[in-house]
Amino acid sequence: KQSASDGTVYTPAGTGAVATTVQTKLRETVSVKDFGAVGDGVANDTAAFQLAVNAAKTVKVPYGTYLFASTVTVTTETNIVLEKDATIIGSGLDTNYSLFSIAITSGDFSVIGGIFKSAKMGIEATDVDSININNASFENLGYGISIHNVSSGITASVGNSNFTNLEVGIGIQTSVFENVIARQNTFKTLHEQTLTLRPYPLEKKITSGFWLQSLSGTLSVIVNDNFVDGVIGFAVPSAEPEVHGLAASCITGAVGRIVIDGNIVKNVNGQASVEGDEGILGRGNSVIISNNILFDAGMREGCIYAKGSDYHEISHNIIEISLTHPLLSSTRGIISASGTNFSQIHGNQFINTAFGIYSRSLNEKVENNQFINNDIHCHTLALEDLTYHVKTEVCNNFADPDCGKFFVVGTTSGHTNTYGDIVITNNKIYGKAESVTIKSANTLIFSDNYVDRVSPDTSRETILYKDQVEMSIIKNNDIRRWDNSLGTGRFLTGYTNWTPRLIATGNMFYDDAVTSFYLLGGTYVDIIITDNFFQLGGSMALPAAVTGNYVISRNIGLDPIEVSSTAVPTTGTWSIADRVIDSTPSAGGTLGWVCVTAGTFSSASDVTGDTDGSTGVITGLTDTSDFFLGNYVTVSSGMPSASTPYRIIAITSTTLTLNVLSTSAQSNVTIVTVNPTFKTFANIAA
Repeated sequence: KQSASDGTVYTPAGTGAVATTVQTKLRETVSVKDFGAVGDGVANDTAAFQLAVNAAKTVKVPYGTYLFASTVTVTTETNIVLEKDATIIGSGLDTNYSLFSIAITSGDFSVIGGIFKSAKMGIEATDVDSININNASFENLGYGISIHNVSSGITASVGNSNFTNLEVGIGIQTSVFENVIARQNTFKTLHEQTLTLRPYPLEKKITSGFWLQSLSGTLSVIVNDNFVDGVIGFAVPSAEPEVHGLAASCITGAVGRIVIDGNIVKNVNGQASVEGDEGILGRGNSVIISNNILFDAGMREGCIYAKGSDYHEISHNIIEISLTHPLLSSTRGIISASGTNFSQIHGNQFINTAFGIYSRSLNEKVENNQFINNDIHCHTLALEDLTYHVKTEVCNNFADPDCGKFFVVGTTSGHTNTYGDIVITNNKIYGKAESVTIKSANTLIFSDNYVDRVSPDTSRETILYKDQVEMSIIKNNDIRRWDNSLGTGRFLTGYTNWTPRLIATGNMFYDDAVTSFYLLGGTYVDIIITDNFFQLGGSMALPAAVTGNYVISRNIGLDPIEVSSTAVPTTGTWSIADRVIDSTPSAGGTLGWVCVTAGTFSSASDVTGDTDGSTGVITGLTDTSDFFLGNYVTVSSGMPSASTPYRIIAITSTTLTLNVLSTSAQSNVTIVTVNPTFKTFANIAA
């Protein structure tokens, strides 16, 4: 008669089930207690664990503390299930062994639950088809989990696990990954450990929560919903120091699709004298870094560093640096790295980063970002040598009054045509310094922006371009308070060593500055400045050498202007000293005409306005539709003079605001446009 323990047939329920024996079925799962494990933290339980993993596919570990004096090696498919707070400890952090070594030629390995602590590494895998770690804790180790030198394609998943007081939480370096997922893990206090021996991979001197480096092959990496707090670099780092919160990098030869989403990363700091620290690093063919929150996470190398050789997207992240941080003046919010065919940076918020975006991308769109107290630059474009930039588009962004320069293009010394087109549109720029500094570009388009230097510094220009800017198109911008703190502001200053073109049209300039357009050096092909409004005037300094179109016309309030015509003007608004040069001069004829009394050729009038005796606002008007900004009008009473023309600087449906204060309160005053008067220049000598 066969006993139940060795021969009784066991048939699982369900169609197609294969019969086995009760003994075989029971042996599929064993407990380490079955092999003599004690679990008191004193007895050496290494041998018992080794026997257990050799005997069964599933190994259960009851509550207790199990001491390992050496490594347990797993060579066949194994699932280890630990009860809550079951703990496996080594002989100490400074020992040259891992708690588990995984070398499974064909098969999977998984761990559920448990605490692993006090050894060189918790789990070290060099060969396996897939590895899955869930609900585990790793403490006081060099690496929590290390996967390296795997010989065939694998998948790896680590979730809902805790990593505390380590150098690296999860460290992966191999050439043959297929899929990697790190989800809902917590990484705290990652720093240099005291280790006498540093065998591979510890000799790399990396500190990181999650660190992946793929050398070749094709893989997909998803890192999401993790929490990182406290990563500090080595006191004496390696030649290429690496300090990361979360890092996934596919270097030359690897094809990687990387998504890093929804993580919180705090307090990631390299040593003060060494570069090489990022809060989040993503490098591959396609990289998406989105919906993360970073606080004091990464400094010189960027809180976020992204490089996608085909494409990368950095979106909806919040990046903040504390005002007391020792490296505050050198922090970079995002580094958008070189070599990218197309990149997008949108919907991010930058708070207190010295540099918001530092880009080396060849073709990039930057939109809907918020820059708050980015003290030096909101966005810097600085390509590496021997690269050819295509286009950068910057649109619908916001920069607050404490920001420095809004957009800066660097240069590549000694190279021409390095930069392509720069398009800056629909931004709200309240920064204290220059809005745009362009060292080199084929075409600069600055349009439909709102610029208001609420608290200006000593920076003189709103736009500064120099050296190599082929064409500038400045149109439809609303420019307010564009003077600097010294009262020497300029809207645009251009220095050039080649033949550029400037078109400025449809802009509204409010408040005063010394010079609007200041163009020096080189030979200009075209200068066209038309249909702009200057509330309080402003002069221009323009070059004499213009080989093509040279048109300065229909600018309201710009003193003086000079245009050419065959006859004295009969339309438009003209200010004192505006000049009209006769375009068909003849011997004995006139040289042209000069405006001696400002005015507007119009028949607009109103007799219902009221002055208040203290402001330039005339209220109670019936219809202002015939008046326009910049028109010159006379007022019958309530102003310093009834015959002097005054300029309209603001209009509503029932009010006009003039560029002079009223002297008394009057009702039903007459407001009427007045024609300018011109005098003829001296005749040309025969």
